[in-house]
Amino acid sequence: MNERLDDDLEGRIRRALDEKAEGLDAATLSRLRQARERALARRPGTPGRLAWPGGGAARWAGALAGVALLVVGWMVWRQATEGALPVAGDDLEVLASAEDLRLYQELDFYLWLERERKGTLADEVEDRT
Repeated sequence: MNERLDDDLEGRIRRALDEKAEGLDAATLSRLRQARERALARRPGTPGRLAWPGGGAARWAGALAGVALLVVGWMVWRQATEGALPVAGDDLEVLASAEDLRLYQELDFYLWLERERKGTLADEVEDRT
């Protein structure tokens, strides 16, 4: 539906401009034609194509810069969504094990027990000598 309205509007504008152009004198029409030819001669590229200064090299450089920007943005986004700190497999098993967790909670007791055993063994060695 919008295309039909656009076509209707374009047709009305074209008819109005054509009617005005028919009423112009020869000198004005000549000047308009010359101005149009000068403008088309200065324009790089062909009609309907994007004309970049520098021709094809500038197009390729712009395309390469755009692709590089997309790749870097994707890599940054991917790193941000993967997680802050990776956890090694062994560390994860230790953290997940309830038995090992209990060992870490009672570490002071086991350290005290080890000191007591060493002290008892040292006393026995001294008694034998």
